Amino acid sequence: AMVVVDHEGRPTGIVNEVAVEVTPENRRPWVSTGSLARNLEPSLVLAADLTGEALIDAMRETPAGEYLLVERGGEIFGVLATSDVNRVFSGV
Repeated sequence: AMVVVDHEGRPTGIVNEVAVEVTPENRRPWVSTGSLARNLEPSLVLAADLTGEALIDAMRETPAGEYLLVERGGEIFGVLATSDVNRVFSGV
């Protein structure tokens, strides 16, 4: 995934790999990143230090494919993919 930020560095959206892959390769140079991004609603932003049941509960509140993880100071930590969490719990 890729995090889209505004001119002040605030995250505004997430582009997942699938969105890029389904865009025809010959069109990619003319497609804006923002047009492929999912708007970043507050419920899609999770604390990077959430673990275990608290993490699962937060994900259940707003089901999504990806979540933005942020540090306590607001810095971007990374993107958590639901598919990765599912793989961990399924033992794959």
